[in-house]
Amino acid sequence: MKILKSIAIAFVLLGAFLSAAPGWAQTANTGLVLGTVTDPAGAVVPDAKAQLTNVATNEIKEMMTNSAGQFTFPGVTPGKYKVTITKAGFATFVVANLVVDVNKSYTVDVKMEIHSGTDIVEVSASAQVELETADAVVGGVIGGEMLSRLPTLNRDATELLTLQPGSTPYDDSTGFGNGGGTVAGARSDQNTISLDGIDITDNVITGGANEAPIIPVGVDGVDEFRVGVTNNNASFGRSAGGQITLISHSGTNNYHGTAYWFHQNDNLNANTWDLNHTPDGNGKKFTKRPEQKDNRVGASFGGPIRRDKTFIFGNYEVRRFPQALSFTRLVPSDTLKQGKLIFNGTTYDLAAPAGTGGCGASGTTDCDPRHLGISPTVKALWGLMPTGNDNTVPGADGVNILGLRGTVPGELKNDGVGVKLDHNFTDKVHFFGRYSYSRSLSPNGGQIDLRGTPSTPSVSQLRGDSIISGLDWQLRPNLLNSFRGGWVRSRQDFSVIRPSTSAAQLALPGTASSASQTGYISLAPGLSTGSGFLDTIVDVDTQRARHQAIYDSNKQYSDFLTWTKGKHTIVGGTNMRWLPTIHDRDDKVIGSVNSLVAALDGDHTFGVPDVNRPPGLAAGDVTRWDRLYAASLGLIDNVGILTASDGQLKLGRFFARRALRIMPAYFVILAIYIFLSSWREYSEMYSTWKFLLSVQNIGLHGGTAFSHAWSLAVEDQFYLCLPFILLFANRW
Repeated sequence: MKILKSIAIAFVLLGAFLSAAPGWAQTANTGLVLGTVTDPAGAVVPDAKAQLTNVATNEIKEMMTNSAGQFTFPGVTPGKYKVTITKAGFATFVVANLVVDVNKSYTVDVKMEIHSGTDIVEVSASAQVELETADAVVGGVIGGEMLSRLPTLNRDATELLTLQPGSTPYDDSTGFGNGGGTVAGARSDQNTISLDGIDITDNVITGGANEAPIIPVGVDGVDEFRVGVTNNNASFGRSAGGQITLISHSGTNNYHGTAYWFHQNDNLNANTWDLNHTPDGNGKKFTKRPEQKDNRVGASFGGPIRRDKTFIFGNYEVRRFPQALSFTRLVPSDTLKQGKLIFNGTTYDLAAPAGTGGCGASGTTDCDPRHLGISPTVKALWGLMPTGNDNTVPGADGVNILGLRGTVPGELKNDGVGVKLDHNFTDKVHFFGRYSYSRSLSPNGGQIDLRGTPSTPSVSQLRGDSIISGLDWQLRPNLLNSFRGGWVRSRQDFSVIRPSTSAAQLALPGTASSASQTGYISLAPGLSTGSGFLDTIVDVDTQRARHQAIYDSNKQYSDFLTWTKGKHTIVGGTNMRWLPTIHDRDDKVIGSVNSLVAALDGDHTFGVPDVNRPPGLAAGDVTRWDRLYAASLGLIDNVGILTASDGQLKLGRFFARRALRIMPAYFVILAIYIFLSSWREYSEMYSTWKFLLSVQNIGLHGGTAFSHAWSLAVEDQFYLCLPFILLFANRW
């Protein structure tokens, strides 16, 4: 019901003059290749041509070595490259198979050989122990075939976070925000996830295993995955936890694709212990093992649209997982459904004839002084509920309250598609654009409907989409501009049957109410404080019957300029994020904004007199009797409702109320200072118009009368601007 808008704008100017190893020239989604060219005697070779060629797309970057013989290629897209160095009088030097990973730097020092012909000296970059000499970031990279081969339960690349050194496994039992996934001691809700340079972190529901991107990132659509564990540089700079960098697949000059099907079934699974010992209600002493079959099917394809110029890559994945969700509930016994309570082996009929109730100190007082017994409405409600089948459920006593254990069907449906387009306008201008859409429909079993065959109307619906683009422009051999823009959106909707809706569907006698928006009030026998003493036919307590919707998005723009001058590199840029978030919900801890729920209970606002209790009740049974007694008779403990109103800012009313509150007294004092000059503390006084316009604080100096009114002028100026700022922020 409340719209929360936050605007996060960060401006970063990295105007530091660095040495020949410019650590910040690689960004959160690119790499860096640099080196020094020398002759056989070890002297530097200036003005040699250095070329960096992308093996997959044949894209070429060129620059000349500076006076120190150094070359630097900043903003290098991760992939396999070839480095070529040429200089008149020297043999051409080629370094093949150089693999550039995201957010890493690679030093390629070259010693040229003197030759007058067209000889070529070729070496191959091989796997070796890498020492990061241009950056202090600590972290590991997973890419290529290894990325798709490592085990991921949901084939989401972010699951590989816990394989990194310095991270901890997921464990939600440790509490929200610290449930594993922590990196180098920081809380897990401080991790940041970026895709192709754009932040895709969930800014609402985070922490532990919930620390996931607002759009899923499948391993088949990701080319590289890296986690910066410590010492992250300023190209990240948003949070203190792990920096998870993802680079999506791109098309190349070769056509390539994959198709896959993952299937898991329950044919060899054993039944659970609980279901194996729970009667199914049809004469069997056990409940049949629920069927589970998980199918995940996907395909990806990439290649050139125009060779060396335009490339495309796309992937699609669908998951269908019919499954069964286990649940437990507390239901009334057959005797309780008739308004008969059993304590200490004695049955107390609340509708017993006068003088035979068995309550009071002597056991001769009627338990229900009205002699009406169970409420017809409660009896109708409890008559709809199934019979319990498992008294090992916590809270069941096996006499008045029985445990119910069972399963409800719930099919998990996931779909995701992503398409990426790369285009080289020239050999110096490269563009990419990526679109993705995902859908996840996941029954969570929070709310259970026990009418007929048990089912769960409680479903988490998550839909996300994104548009991410980038433009790299080599303005000059030593000047590179990198732009990234992104629009990422997530819509999370947790659907349920609202209590007012289920009440109208049941239409129990005596529940009609004009106060309810559906015309019926919902009943919750034994649920005054939400303690789960007794469940009802359709869950109506706040935690299981509340509706929430979260609309989370990120609009982000960043632009960085990298300038190499001699031995120094200067990087400057801006990174802007707009994070509008709408959180729509209809509940509080207890109560609903659109449903009336009558709690029929006896443990909250009133108690049952001793005369209406059986004699000899143990101390632990007193509250139990009171609650069952009130629930059976339909005694209302409370009706919870959460109210809210939408406020509007009316400027005229705002200024009028402020003027009436302050101005009369202010003008009286001002008149005294103006007309009774003998009362002034100083003879000099500012012009009257300054006090009338509340600008007497401007140019203020000591030794003037009524100078202490400067604070009121500042306050007037503040309140004059504040409403317009609020209106502008609300409309934005």
